[in-house]
This record gives sequence, structure tokens and C-alpha cells, in this order.
Amino acid sequence: MSADGLSLEDKQTEALALGREYLGVENGHIERADEAAGIHEIVASAGGPATLFPPGETLNRATTYCRRTMDADSPVALADAPEEGWADDPAYEEHGLACYLGAPIFVRGESYGTVCFVDETAREDSFEAGEKAFVELLARLLGRELAATRYEAELTDAHKRRGTLVEAAPDAIFLVEADTAEITDVNEAAISLTGYDSADLEGMTVFDLHPTQGRDQCQRLLEGLAAAGDTTSTLPDGGQLEFRTADGDRVPIEMSASTVELSDGRYIQGIVRDISERVRRERELARERELFAYSQQLASVGGWEYDCRTGVLYWTDEVCRIHGVDETFTPTVEDALSFYHPEDRSDIRVANDRAIEDGEPYDLELRVVTADDDLRWVRVQGRPTREDGDTVRLRGTFQDVTERKERERQLRLRTRAMDEAGVGISIADATEPDAPLVYVNDAFTDLTGYDRDYAVGANCRFLQGPDTDETAVDVIRDAIEHEETRTTELLNYRADGTPFWNELTVTPVANSAGETSHFIGIQRDVTSRKRRERLVGVLNRVLRHNLRNDMNVVAGLGETIAATADDDVAARAEMMVGTARDLIRVSEKAKTVETALRDDPAPRPLDVVEVVERAVTELRETHPETTIRCELPGVQRAIATDRLEMVLVELVENAIAAGGSQVTVAVVPPDDDGRVTVEVRDDGPGLPAMEARVLRQASESPVDHGSSFGLWMVNWLVTEMGGEVNVVAENGTTVTIALQQGRRDDAPRGGAVTEAALGDDPNSWDW
Repeated sequence: MSADGLSLEDKQTEALALGREYLGVENGHIERADEAAGIHEIVASAGGPATLFPPGETLNRATTYCRRTMDADSPVALADAPEEGWADDPAYEEHGLACYLGAPIFVRGESYGTVCFVDETAREDSFEAGEKAFVELLARLLGRELAATRYEAELTDAHKRRGTLVEAAPDAIFLVEADTAEITDVNEAAISLTGYDSADLEGMTVFDLHPTQGRDQCQRLLEGLAAAGDTTSTLPDGGQLEFRTADGDRVPIEMSASTVELSDGRYIQGIVRDISERVRRERELARERELFAYSQQLASVGGWEYDCRTGVLYWTDEVCRIHGVDETFTPTVEDALSFYHPEDRSDIRVANDRAIEDGEPYDLELRVVTADDDLRWVRVQGRPTREDGDTVRLRGTFQDVTERKERERQLRLRTRAMDEAGVGISIADATEPDAPLVYVNDAFTDLTGYDRDYAVGANCRFLQGPDTDETAVDVIRDAIEHEETRTTELLNYRADGTPFWNELTVTPVANSAGETSHFIGIQRDVTSRKRRERLVGVLNRVLRHNLRNDMNVVAGLGETIAATADDDVAARAEMMVGTARDLIRVSEKAKTVETALRDDPAPRPLDVVEVVERAVTELRETHPETTIRCELPGVQRAIATDRLEMVLVELVENAIAAGGSQVTVAVVPPDDDGRVTVEVRDDGPGLPAMEARVLRQASESPVDHGSSFGLWMVNWLVTEMGGEVNVVAENGTTVTIALQQGRRDDAPRGGAVTEAALGDDPNSWDW
């Protein structure tokens, strides 16, 4: 049994032959028992005849003596089976063996079978103790050999299995010496990963595979992993762990290591996995998360989820930001509800209850008060998820719509302002053929008489008529073509055919791309102004041209008659000359009025004292025969136009013409009503009642000489500034002009003058 050169089969055969000879029996054999199957197999046999228990024969367990041996766990000896009471045993009946000596075989403590020696002839003497001991010793030696053989077989199988697994493993496996880090063995996956063949790898250290700048870290990492048996994909400094391939590429890896003690020393086994795809997915996922977070922040929209079974509420980072809380904030349902405005809290409660109980989704716009006490509008949507008829969770979005709400509010305000504006406003779509109107306000419909349904969708030329000047229309066409702001006046027609003068301003509006998308039209009814301009033209033509020229003729004839006639006729001629000269002066005043009305300056703050000083300086030069005094305080600012100087000159010259030898112009500081007053006082005979009425009321009926015409102009100009005129004719004449210090929305813009100038019906076209 100790012969190393013999196989197990040889050892079994020779041992059985030795025992058969020693015991003097016909046959010796070894049976391997399969108790579950109820059979015994002959694995080795020595002696004859050849038909007696040949190797490979299978025996019925119930017909073997060996079953008795195994049941007893000790040797069984029969020298003469029939004589010893075994004649009825199935083993004797089946095989007719009178002589039997067997012992059980155990392999690693487990029952294996038996070694037994048999003979068909009975022995004369019973088996001795030494013979039994021999068989028992043989059984033990056979058990030991069987165990050793089985271990070697298992070890070989395990090595084969391990080798197969290592070679087939998808991960690279490296075996390196612990002290030198030299690679001693690799699998196919390691060759594929690195691009080196096995001979090249086995001449390298494991650190040769890492980028140069990370070797020290990799060494510490490898030692730490081997000691702890851990796995990692990062270096100690947090960088990505990488391999450098034979082509110079860098491959991100995950590595685990463990220490292996072999007979020739200590080794480290490293398992390396290529995680390029995982890193790519992680980077892509990180990029998608970053993009998602950026999109949430850009759109001010986040997500939320409520688990109805656990009561757990989850907010995304953007929802936390909208609420003004930190991203680590973990909200409860009551926390979330407490952020809503008290007046809106019941709405969200009801919506959530219906979603949970009835599976009804909701979409609401409500107010929340953030952690910073900032009031914001949010759009909150909820969608229930139901299982077996019950809502198990709510999911939804949470969007900050404060800016949109503010834009909508401003849009409503602007729309209302446009709808209620006192001028006509229309908007035309520049991107559509023929630029149709898409909006008109109420003032437009009131001005034109066309309702909104008629106007919208049509081009604004429907306001034109037979007498509309094409030149004015060309101004608008040119503005649209060049996308510029232009203003013109053109004759338009209302829905009932009535003409009116329209001051039209067209302005282009650009979209976000800088392209003109719309044109805004502002329409003002300037019929009254156009009539006033015509009135001024009539006055200019009649008074300045016809009347002035004719009166010059009359005056010339009067002077001729006065020079040649008798006293009575000459006196009458002198009267005629005076009257004619007076009307000529009316003509000159008309020229002054025309100059004053040629433009329409807007009132603005002026230093009244400075205006008075400038006017008095001019008057003193033109009227040296008259004493003109000033009573002036410091700077006094009031709302007026540059025509104030013209007013003062007219009043002083009128006082001089009326016979005043001394005229005083005084500026009085503001009174209780906040008005700055300018007084023009003279020592003349006093302003006649008729002219005083002209100055107060600007009535046109008595305008029959130059002074009345000038006073009519004074009233017109002062009221256009928003001021008031008063006159007192006692001990001379005092004319008072009261001017406002600040602008007044209700300040008159020539109301009385307009009525006086245009008559009872200012809209009449009967000029």
C-alpha cells in the first residue's frame, strides 16, 4: 500500500491476492455499496473462478453477506455458514458461499463498502483473531488509499474548473508578486483589455499599466485593496482609476484585490473590470441630470411625488428652490400646505382629496408664500396613480408662473389702457398680405363709426373716400414700406359717410427676431384744429389783404377830399381817414394773430420775471415817450409758453395807445391758490366796457378795430397756457394774468376761444 509506483487498481489487486493466499480462500473482492439504489458493485476481484464476482458485476444488496458487515460496522466471519445458522440467509441461498470474512471500508468517515474473502467450501476451523485483524487492517488501508485518490481527483477537477472559470471570466485577472508587483500570470481577458500578449505582461509590473502620474497612488491603492479585500474605481485623491493599453489609450477600470499565500510566496490577485461603458453612461446620466436641473431652473418647473401608503412627500431641487428652502429640506404634507396663501389653501386641499379619493387629476394656479416671505404664483398639477381602484401615489409638476402672471397683469392693464384710450388705436398684422387689422379700440369705433367686427380683418384704407388726398396716403405707404414712424393728416370718412380730418401716426413694432410684425396706428380727430386753421386763413385773407388794401384806397381818397373841400366836408373826410387807418391797424393785428397761431407750443415752466424783463426792455426802446416801470421779485416760475412775451407787449402797447403816460408791469408771488400773477397797470382814462368784455370773454362780435383784436388775442393765448385773464378799469386800467405754478390735467386749452372762433357748431363744415 505504500508503494508509490503502483496504481490504486494494482494495490487493490495485489492486496486481495495476498489476503486470499493468507486466508486460504477461493476469492477476495471489494464491493462499493449504493444503499439508495440497493446494489453493491464489484470494483476489484482476485481469484477464481472467473464467474465468481468479476469486476463490474452488480449484486443485489439483499443477497450479500456484506450488508451484514456494513450494518455491524465491524468484521463478519463465517467458517461454515449452514452450520452456523445462515442456511436460510438470502446471501447463502443466492451464492452458496459457506465461508466468508469481510470488513467495512470507510472513506473520510463515510461508509464506502467492504473488502471480503469467500469460498464455496466451508473451513474446518473458525477464523482466528489475527486473520480478522488482517482483513480489518486491509479495509483501513484501502479506505485511506481511496480517500487519497478521491482528494487528488477532486483537486484536479477543482483546478480544471478554476482554470476554465478564470479563462472564461469576462474580467481581467492578474496574479502579481506581493513584494515586487511583477505580473506572474494573467487570463485571456487581461490580454484583451491591455492589448499586450501574455509574454509581455509577465515581464511587466502592474504599475506599468497605470498612467505615470498615478503610480504612487495606485501602489497604495493596491496594497490597501489586498489588505481589505475591497473593490474600487477611484484613486485615493478621488480621480478615476485607469489602465494604459499597449496603444496608449486610457481605459477606466474597477479593481478588486486579495492576498493569496502559495507554496513559493505571497501573491496579490487582482480582478480588473473595464468600466468604459459604465463611465460613459454615468457621464451621460450626469449630463442629462445637469440638463434636466438646468431645464427645470430655466423653466422654473419641478416635480413632486406623494406616496399615499407611506405618507412620504418628495420634492425635486427646483420645487425646493421655488419654495425658498434648502435642497436638503424634507417636506411633510402639512409643510407643503402651509406654504400656500391662506386664501388658496382650501383649494389645494380639496384638489388633493379628490385626486386621492376619486382619482381626479387637477391643474391649478395658486399663490404661495416662500420661506423668505416672498409671494409667488405657481402652477401645480397633480396626476393620481391607481391600483385595484385605490390611489397609491400622486405625481405632478410645480412651476413658478409669477413672471407670466405679472406679464398677464401688465398686458391686461395695457389692453385696458388701449381700450379706454381717448384716441383711436389700431394694430395691423405686417406679416399677412394687405396688413389686415387685428385690433381696434373703443375710441377707434367711436371715431369712425365702424364696429369692431367690420374693422378687424380689413385694411385700414376703408376709411378713405373720394376727397382723400393721395399725397397724404403716400406718406403712410412710405412709412409701411420703409418700416418707419410717420405722421400725416388726411381726410377720412366715417361709416355714415361724414368726413373728418384724421391725424394718423403709424409706428412699426418688431418681434423678438427684430423683424417688423405689426403696425400700430394712432388716430386723432383734428377737425376742429383744421377749422381753426381755415378760420385763421380767412382772417388773414380778408383782413390783411382785401380789407387792408381797400382801406388804404379809402384813406387816400379821404385825405384828398380833406385837402380840397370846405370845412364841413373836410371834417367828415378826416373822420373817414381815421376810421380807415383804424381798420388798417386791425389788419396789422390780424398779422400778429396769424404769427401767434402758426404753431402750437406746449406750456412749460418758465421764469416769469425773466420774460417780463425781456418784454419791458423791448418796449422801452420802441416807446421812449412813455414811462414803463417794473415791480419784480426774485425768480418766479410758472407754466406758460414763449407767447407770454407777446401778450405783455400787446397789453402795454394797448395801454399806451389808450392814452396812458405811465405803465407798470408787476409780478406778484403765488397766492393761496398757488398762482403767479402778472399785472399791467396804466394811468389812462380806463379801458372801455366793450373792450373789457373782449378781454374777459374773447367774444368775436365787437372785434371791429385793432385794440379789440389784440385783446381778443391776449385772451386766446393766456387761456391756451392754462391761465386766466381779468381786468379792472378804475383810476386807469389793471389787467391781471394768473398763471399756474404746476401742470393741471383740467387746465383749459382755449375752450372759450375755440367756441368763440368756431361758433355754435364746432363740427359744422359750413365754413
